[in-house]
Amino acid sequence: MWPAASILCCVLALVGLPLGRAQHNAGDAYVSHHGHSNSASDVVIDQRTNVVYVAYLVEGVFEGVTPLNSMQVVSDEQCPRADRVAVNPDTGAVYVTCTGSPYGELSPSDSVLVAWIDGNVTTLATAAQCYIPYDVAVHPATGTVYVACNDRWDMSRSRVIAIRDGVVSTVASAAQCPFPRSVAVHSSTGVVYATCALPRPSDGPATIISIQGDNVEAFVAWEQCPDPKAVEVDSRTGVVYATCEGYYTYTSGVISIKGSSVTIIASEAQCVEPANLAIHPISGEVYVVCLGRGETPNAAVLAINGRSLTTLISGDQCIYPSRVAVSSSTGAVYVNCGRWPTSSVTAVNIDRRCNANAFFSTVAPAGCSACPADTFRNSSMAAANEYQFACAACPVASFAPAGSSECSPCPSGFFGTVAGGGCPPCAPGSYSANPTQTSCFACNPGQYQQAGGQTACVDSAEGHFVPSSNSSAQLPCSPGTFNPLTGQTSCAECPVGTFSSLGAQSAYPCTPCSAGRFSNVTALGDISGCQVRGPGGICRWLRMRSGAGEGHRASAS
Repeated sequence: MWPAASILCCVLALVGLPLGRAQHNAGDAYVSHHGHSNSASDVVIDQRTNVVYVAYLVEGVFEGVTPLNSMQVVSDEQCPRADRVAVNPDTGAVYVTCTGSPYGELSPSDSVLVAWIDGNVTTLATAAQCYIPYDVAVHPATGTVYVACNDRWDMSRSRVIAIRDGVVSTVASAAQCPFPRSVAVHSSTGVVYATCALPRPSDGPATIISIQGDNVEAFVAWEQCPDPKAVEVDSRTGVVYATCEGYYTYTSGVISIKGSSVTIIASEAQCVEPANLAIHPISGEVYVVCLGRGETPNAAVLAINGRSLTTLISGDQCIYPSRVAVSSSTGAVYVNCGRWPTSSVTAVNIDRRCNANAFFSTVAPAGCSACPADTFRNSSMAAANEYQFACAACPVASFAPAGSSECSPCPSGFFGTVAGGGCPPCAPGSYSANPTQTSCFACNPGQYQQAGGQTACVDSAEGHFVPSSNSSAQLPCSPGTFNPLTGQTSCAECPVGTFSSLGAQSAYPCTPCSAGRFSNVTALGDISGCQVRGPGGICRWLRMRSGAGEGHRASAS
């Protein structure tokens, strides 16, 4: 059980927590403290409504989850010693872990997890199903709730459980994850990640596991993250982040895991005793609580973006930081500061307001950057602080130069099929006669277009032809053929007694065989094909034309 000196808790929901907004340069941070007579144990944010939920500890007083206007949503009777809070970002449902009275063990029927949904509080799990819940997470799409159950005195009762439609099941046993401490869910794939606080390397193969259905796999080895505390996953990129406290000769730090690659993004020197962490849902920036050692000199809250580290809050501004959360809409970072009997919630508002045409880039050096090409951010968006970390994509069949506040329709000769994809030109052999087109039209047979980005096709010239659609070039009439017209799909054959050696240059009827020569075939391509008449040649020629054989006289015409 918890030590007798521990305290009881409640959870407070803060709606529109004042941040003392003032005009600051982008990237500046300003801090406001919100005191409370209790000791804060957790802070989370409903990203849809920007409501901040804070868990507080009060010695001898059981307070519930209440908004700032004192409307109670979960009482201490419904959830004794509320400790961790999770919010479904799709539905706004709130889930709270209850660790019971610190002065006695939990009874099997005691509630250890409750849900507040549409004003109703229901018990989802009892102590018989999860003894001492350490952390809670929810999969937005399915509504499945995952809880890390950690009995430090009886490892056999440790496990990770899933609750869906009122059914509680074990998804990772004590053998697969001894002493689970933290749990996170990838909102797209549904993969669950859990930290396992192994007492020593021989107790298990991994300190972080992944869970997908019935498949439980080692994700991070002991040597890579000894004694992990917290785990979170960036559902946009699939990168997993964890804080590692260290064990004996192993050092602590903050790591990122992508695939099989494990990278230290904050060393022990940069973050002494890392604890809780949070990820900005849009920018991917990571916020880490560093507990420090001693009284407060090393305590801090860091913002990590790639290899860039920034101290958001120092130990002087926040004594004994513990939990952290970030708002995707305002960029405000909330931190639990202090410990029993008094504490505060510190709101660090990193002013990331940028004018129209720009967004706040967290890539070092952080600051306002022009909207990339084919994106926009207008004055209304800037006033409402919308699209703060990424400009909006231009609609389909529109485009915008870099640094734009509006998009323009794709002009004639161009088209667009994807939002933010710009307006590529119509390919050779096609055209677009009107603006805002989502596709181009193929040139008809008899027409062609050799250039891209055109508004019409061209008829084939005299002496040329185009046999098929979507053609980027016209073809010359071959020798023995001619074409006196434009826009044709084929050339005509030269008649008997004529020839054409010019091909594409021959726009007029073919040339007759010269005097003393004849031809009895069509499509003759050269004068050499005109045969020289021998003795009686004209009669022979006439007989052949009339179908009379040798030795017969052709009838006079």
